[in-house]
Amino acid sequence: MSTRVKIFARYKSRILVFEPVAHFADGIRIRLKSNSKVETFTCGLGDANETAHINLSENASSQFARKFWPFGGASEPTVEIKIRKFAEFMDEAGITYVDLMKINIEGAEYDLLDHVIASDWAPRIRDIQVQFHDFVPNASERRERIRAALRATHHTTYEYPFVWENWRRNNS
Repeated sequence: MSTRVKIFARYKSRILVFEPVAHFADGIRIRLKSNSKVETFTCGLGDANETAHINLSENASSQFARKFWPFGGASEPTVEIKIRKFAEFMDEAGITYVDLMKINIEGAEYDLLDHVIASDWAPRIRDIQVQFHDFVPNASERRERIRAALRATHHTTYEYPFVWENWRRNNS
């Protein structure tokens, strides 16, 4: 059972899924078509509205070529994807609060979280669950800078560096 299905089964929440690769998004829609509370968007979220290219590698697809990563790199096929600016998307969708934001976007988490923090969205998110990736230039420094900024509004509930960590809003 996927994480999305488990979360819905427990909380009956509205779930927004952002998948920028069209055939992956279509697969999600097909698997979850009977659940009207799950919406799948064929775009990613980031710090700007843009068109980008992504290296396809199933569940490790990334905008970043992993020159030193043993499972892929610049020789992987690429497709064009759309990225939406997080704060702008949320405003347009009328969303003012998020219970859980799960981020596993293969290196793009740094730009997204920098934007979430700079746009003052972080205090409106109860839990931020993120997988930081270490193949991005200056990953350790960027992760620590983001973690320092999140400490102003959140605290960690668990942390496995460069695997998964969860940040819960203070006073939640």
